[in-house]
Amino acid sequence: MSKVKQTVAVAVAVLHSQDRYLLGYRHKAQHQGERFEFVGGKIEATETAQDALVREVAEEIGLSLTLEQLTKLGRITHNYGDKAVCLHIYDVTMTLAQHEQFAEVTTGCEGQPLRWVEKSALLAGDFPMPAANLPILTWLTLPTVITITHELGFFQQENDPLQAWTDYHQQHLPLGSHVYIRPKAEHAITEGLEAIASLNNLSNLSKLEYQQQVCQLTLKAVLALLAARADIQVILPELGAVSNSVEIQPLLLALHEFISAQRVLAQHCTHKTLMQYAEGIAEEKGSQDRAKNEKVSALIESFLGNKLPILVSCHDLVSIAAANKLASYRIHHHQPVVLGGFLSPVAPTLTHPDSPNLGWEKFSELSDYMDFPTIALGGLTLLDAEPATRHGGVGIAGIRGFL
Repeated sequence: MSKVKQTVAVAVAVLHSQDRYLLGYRHKAQHQGERFEFVGGKIEATETAQDALVREVAEEIGLSLTLEQLTKLGRITHNYGDKAVCLHIYDVTMTLAQHEQFAEVTTGCEGQPLRWVEKSALLAGDFPMPAANLPILTWLTLPTVITITHELGFFQQENDPLQAWTDYHQQHLPLGSHVYIRPKAEHAITEGLEAIASLNNLSNLSKLEYQQQVCQLTLKAVLALLAARADIQVILPELGAVSNSVEIQPLLLALHEFISAQRVLAQHCTHKTLMQYAEGIAEEKGSQDRAKNEKVSALIESFLGNKLPILVSCHDLVSIAAANKLASYRIHHHQPVVLGGFLSPVAPTLTHPDSPNLGWEKFSELSDYMDFPTIALGGLTLLDAEPATRHGGVGIAGIRGFL
């Protein structure tokens, strides 16, 4: 019987100054040798991951960090076959003085080569890294500020709600912004039918017809905004039922052109779908049941044939556990990673002023359980970027305070 490998816990520092990242180079004799890596090392049994990171960075390159400089990115477990590791990854923004101190350093304290590299070259794969590190590169594409669109229903009283929605966001989105397009087409369709007193039309629609209408309107909204603003990158909404209908296929082809042009960062996975996905993964595990396996496959296909990273929505420990399961599943099955997770609501919102909210302390506590980067959402403004980082988030998102 083969011996079960013990997983080695490793603390990893993604050290950078603006868009320049500091990498080490592994000697040929080392495990995963002749590859570049982020600075870090083994976590001792008596240490927290953060304490280990501060110690390892000091020992490896002579840089003194404070705990306040560490922002959790996530955790990755990877089995190399001969060795299993669990990486605890932190983003570390170096101060100006630290960067000046290390700008010309080319060798670490243990004789290992060090190199500063540009973010664009790092993300392009110009510096080969161990496989366990690769999801980190995708995480580095996650923006720190995400603007969320209004719903289509917000413009339902206009003669052409879609055009009014497009015109509004064309005018009000910040230059070069990262946008989660959330038209909520299903609400707009329902409200539109109610507005013309045609509830019978809604009830007479088959489930498939209704889903196709939602998908078609969602795609039209996405394409209209992408065409109107050539400077933005977007996060797609869920598309629901994607069919081979003559109405939807041209829209999908147009969308794939924007994806190929790298205008699309990821696709959103709602809380409801997240829970269904996690349930399907649990059923699939160890199961030879074709129907259960097809259930997972169908959910995978709902994310554009599984070609994009996804952003999830979490509110509590139950949804975080489901998201962690999904994140692990996608990594182990070589699928695009969970890019990050919205954790909400942090503060009261205009739409739900009396609903319970997390507050920053609870946000910090929950964020620590997430195995991927955390985006704070709910009742925030651009002034909340600093407290979000201080409480474990990598960024912020919102609607009214961001447009």
